[in-house]
Amino acid sequence: MSHATRAVPRWSACARFLPAAIESVLAQTYPHVELIIADDGSTDKSLDIAQGYASRHPDRVKAFSHDGHANRGISATSNLALRKSSGDYWCGLSSDDTFMPEKVERQVVFLEQHPEIGMVYGRAVSIDAGGRALGVELFRDPPPARDPLPLLLERNWICGSTVMARRECFVTIGLHDEGVMYSDWDLWVRIVARFGMAFLARPLAQYRVHATNSSLGVPPETQLARHLELMEALERKAPAIGGGLARPFARALIELQLAFLFYCAGDRGAAARAFRAAVDIDASMFHSVRFLAGWLIRRRYEMGSFTPAPPDGFLTWFAEQAVPRGASLRSWRPLLAAFLATQNVAARRCGRRVRSLLARIP
Repeated sequence: MSHATRAVPRWSACARFLPAAIESVLAQTYPHVELIIADDGSTDKSLDIAQGYASRHPDRVKAFSHDGHANRGISATSNLALRKSSGDYWCGLSSDDTFMPEKVERQVVFLEQHPEIGMVYGRAVSIDAGGRALGVELFRDPPPARDPLPLLLERNWICGSTVMARRECFVTIGLHDEGVMYSDWDLWVRIVARFGMAFLARPLAQYRVHATNSSLGVPPETQLARHLELMEALERKAPAIGGGLARPFARALIELQLAFLFYCAGDRGAAARAFRAAVDIDASMFHSVRFLAGWLIRRRYEMGSFTPAPPDGFLTWFAEQAVPRGASLRSWRPLLAAFLATQNVAARRCGRRVRSLLARIP
């Protein structure tokens, strides 16, 4: 019988939520579950709570902390839990979230029926600090794409508390990158690059929304720095990871994402270098009207998350970079028509400038 490991990494400010997280694991309908609680130098009563559960359930619950009770961050704490685990399957649960009762059983059954899949995830429903449903279903469905890797390089739509992955995945691609704040996103990309991923269209976890959520209310400049950190890490690691990240399109998309992020950061020189790298890696990307239309529109709406700068200038900058590179921008005319038809007056003014650039292409 396969065993599943449930890891709960935690720090301070969530001691009041920790018992509910632990109880949701102990209440799973799947009987063969070990619970690893990794404490990240908490200063509240969290470690006492975890050790209390470990003493009452010694065969199912184990509690660990870093040497010297150090606070080393969520990535290092998740890795501590992974190293202490022994199950064939692994799940991570934030200490303020909870599992649905059949979460582990459904995912174990699915993975045993689909050996080609390395990771499976599902929906999450939101609850407030008191555990009351907020009526919002989060992370509902994957984007409609045969290959999820390109869109996963653009944004992380996966709720970590809904994920289950095979231990084999970590043997192949390694653990969390402790130098990256968004190490869960980085981990999903690396797993998807080498293994199949599947989605279960049902709620598997409850995501708690409260005043001390570490993932909510992040300032734009911090979001931008974290996204840049992630993309630069993937740029460095892509050759070693291989699989889907070895494909020219994926490597070029990383560079294109970097060009956008550097543009948002105001570093036009770095943005231009990343853009040129994308063209050099896979010039065919710039012949795909469908891809470029979607990518440009998604970036236009995303800019507000990173910078107060008006988003319409990015399209002009993008075209100015592409013209000297000899990209086949004549095929962009349908793209621009669709883009301008859905955007505001400022975008249409921007579009007139882009059309003048198009006229220069032989």
